Amino acid sequence: MTVNVLNSVTEKIFTIEEYYELIEKSTRKYEFHNGKIITMPNTSINHNEISGNIFGQLYILSLQKETLRVFNPEQKVYLETYNQMVYPDGCVVLGKVEKFDKYTITNPSVIFEVASPSTVRYDRGLKFKKYQSLSSFQQYVLIDQDAPLVEVLTKTEANWKIEIYTGLDEVVELSSIDCSIKMSDIYRNVEDLESPQAQIDFEEKVD
Repeated sequence: MTVNVLNSVTEKIFTIEEYYELIEKSTRKYEFHNGKIITMPNTSINHNEISGNIFGQLYILSLQKETLRVFNPEQKVYLETYNQMVYPDGCVVLGKVEKFDKYTITNPSVIFEVASPSTVRYDRGLKFKKYQSLSSFQQYVLIDQDAPLVEVLTKTEANWKIEIYTGLDEVVELSSIDCSIKMSDIYRNVEDLESPQAQIDFEEKVD
């Protein structure tokens, strides 16, 4: 993932209060990583389209299930183990929302990330590992922004199991919230999609 560390030159360690002061004055989006302030990269039209589609589908579901609380990409999540505030591309809380403060939640059950070529390694690797520090975390949905390819990782008693969905005719099953979402709805209006097989072949060749 390509990021810009705001304090890479000064080595200043920021407090959370200073972080909040910065984001209130800025039009850019930043994350807080244990005293460092990280500038979030620009997102593509495909990325934003998919994020909006996911939120729309989950919002409809939340109208039917009062126990679900759905959040869009503007919602920060606090990772206490790492003292970080991050922005998933979407998340769902089961039941009551637990808050770090009035801006940040701490107990997402399902987390969605829309992956680009520059972020997919981070999303699959270190970011997923950090999310696992949340006791509430049950399911991770990784969505390819350029091809109809969705990976769903589900927590089990022993480990995490993965299910891969390819093609617009598939239906993604999210057992943690008893929900089914059509791939065609996830990728609605997304243009110039690549073959999902090409994406899988590429990933298999990467070390």
